[in-house]
Formats: sequence, structure tokens, C-alpha cells
Amino acid sequence: MAALRSTALGGFVLLTAVLTTLLAGCSDDEDDHAHLDDAHEAHEWSYADVDAWGETCASGTEQSPVDLADAVPEELVDLELDYRTSPATVADTGHSVQTTLEDAGTMTRDGETYALRQFHVHTPSEHHVDGVPYAAEVHLVHEGEDGELAVLAVLVEPGAGNPLVDDVLAHVPGEGDDPMATTADVDPLALLPADLETFRYDGSLTTPPCTEGVAWSVLETPVTWSAEQVAAFARLHPDSNRPPQPLGERELVQDVN
Repeated sequence: MAALRSTALGGFVLLTAVLTTLLAGCSDDEDDHAHLDDAHEAHEWSYADVDAWGETCASGTEQSPVDLADAVPEELVDLELDYRTSPATVADTGHSVQTTLEDAGTMTRDGETYALRQFHVHTPSEHHVDGVPYAAEVHLVHEGEDGELAVLAVLVEPGAGNPLVDDVLAHVPGEGDDPMATTADVDPLALLPADLETFRYDGSLTTPPCTEGVAWSVLETPVTWSAEQVAAFARLHPDSNRPPQPLGERELVQDVN
């Protein structure tokens, strides 16, 4: 992980000049849950003043994101990803770029199965590693049959570009405009690294209303996007990431399989 942190920091410094006024960051957990879209839209909030979010965002004890430092090593049951390509639409929610998936399969985590609903992007990352953010972070948002949420987060560092990211960027409508369908069906696996070991903890949505009870899995291995791809998202929503929140009494575990 030290090597990863060094790589992430180097990449982040490299991008600073390009992204100083651009960088943004999760959820639209507005983004994070289709059933909460109305609640998010009804709540006036801004990343420029996260201290004004109030309510659960201010009073909750299991808030996200967190710094992934000092995780407890544990042999975890592997995630089971039964993803498939799906028709998709892209929208600008006003806080993030969100890609909604029609029928993209499921993730099983600790015996619970969740359907993949959408993914969205934050630049820079919301989760840190030993105090260091990555260039970007993707949140793949899943919903269980009971409405419970599980998010699979992917950290992004500068490097080779990702063709799927280009397809998403080519179909971003104007803020508030109708979503645009992607040219080709979207394969969620194209967003992921080969290694699926994770950090895991119990947390919350990272935007108002900051609802708790979200099962978080953050992949240990980052993926690469080109600097231009990261900058393109950052131009749309500068500084849209929530700072790391106190871990408190929660257990943060790291897969050692």
C-alpha cells in the first residue's frame, strides 16, 4: 500500500496544475440511491460549504468517506460480481456525472446480494489512503431487495486511458437536461482492476441526507485513467468531494486473502 500511496500522490501532484480549480468528487449519493433523488433535489446544498449540510451529516456517527489508514487485516469472503453489459444513460445531476444502468447484474457481499443501479464519479477521491487522495473515485451503487445500499468504490490514478470513460464523457448532457443513452451497452467490469481485494466498513451516503447503513467496499488496487479524462470530469463539477469523516468506534478491515 505504501507504493500505491506514493504512486497516487505523484499522480495527484502531476495533475494539480490542471485541476486546481477543477477537481470535484461521490456521490451523488443523490447519485447514490434512485429512491433518494427527490430528497436530494429538494435539499439545497453545496460542496463549497459542507459544514452547512446539517442533520445526519452533522450528527451521524457512521459517516462516509473515511481515511483508509490503520485498517485491521482480516481474511474476508471474496466479493461475487455477477455483472453483465447493460443499456445505460448518462446524466448531469448538478453534483456529479451519473451513469444509470438498466440491467447490469449483481454484487454479493458477505452473503447479501445487491443489484447494480448506477455509477458516478468524484474528482479528487473521497476516500484517502494515509491522508492522501487519489485523482478520482468511482462509486458503483447497489441496492438490495430490502432497499439497503452497498457501494463498491474504485480509486483512480493517472495513467492509461479507459475507453468506457470516453464513452460516458461523450454522452454527458447539460445540467438538468434529459439523460443521454450511450452508443454501446456498458460493461461495469471495464471500470474495475483485476484484483478485487477490498477495504470494508459501515458508512453512509456522502451527500445530503448522509443516510447511514451503507455497506462500503473500497478496492485496494487503483485503476488508471488519462489525465485528460480526470480533468474532463473535474471541469464539470469542481471540488465536489466530501472530506474524510471520523471513523469513531467502527471497524475498518482490509482483505488479506
